[in-house]
Amino acid sequence: MITLYTSTYNDEIMIPHTIKWYRERFPDCRIIIGDNRSTDRTEEICRDLGCEFRPFDSGNCIPVEVGQWVKNNSWREKTTDWIMLVDCDEFVDINQIDLKREAEAGTTIIKTQGWDVYNIKDDYDVEGMNRGCRNILYDKLVCFNKKHILKMNFEVGAHAANPEGNVIFSKKIYNLMHKKYLNVDYVFKKYQESLGRIPQLHLDRGYSFEVDKIGKVPATHFYNQELEKIKMEFEKRRKMSIPLKIRSDS
Repeated sequence: MITLYTSTYNDEIMIPHTIKWYRERFPDCRIIIGDNRSTDRTEEICRDLGCEFRPFDSGNCIPVEVGQWVKNNSWREKTTDWIMLVDCDEFVDINQIDLKREAEAGTTIIKTQGWDVYNIKDDYDVEGMNRGCRNILYDKLVCFNKKHILKMNFEVGAHAANPEGNVIFSKKIYNLMHKKYLNVDYVFKKYQESLGRIPQLHLDRGYSFEVDKIGKVPATHFYNQELEKIKMEFEKRRKMSIPLKIRSDS
């Protein structure tokens, strides 16, 4: 019924939960992993869980242009009509019953509302994360029916798109939970990892911006934060977060 595309880079902690989330909601989904040459157990985990694993090499740089091309073109291969394009820390609360109803209603693109989701405990319980802060910058168009959509026209970063074709948005808006904020150590490690992978070419072209709650800020500034500053912001946002109703049905 649906094909899921996601991308990874050293995501051995997050990816098992991503796969489980979508398999519970779409038991027969096809999952395709585009991996940027991870050096941890990401490949082993994905293959063991029966995903199609497709490594690519961007020369140890964040693959901004590659990622944009992939999200605009990868789904054109022979797969299911419905497509889901998400990062591995993005969890959309939609299931196969919802999607069937949307298809019957004539919907061709699912609308989402974004939430930055915070773990209220200092552990690695991804599944237990259910508190979030609204982030309109993650109101992304990640699920659509390629039978009716000719082009998605994702911009750099894929947070914005300009779809072409028989565009009919869902009346219902589904939560997109961005589970990036697992704990301080996890966030700090990810920031440091990303900081070392920003290519000068992307800086020169103005690509290297990170989406924050206040908008786009230079990635070099965003990622190069001291641990104590990250801790303070993490605690502040964690206290501001509100409970999200997450369905467990499939």
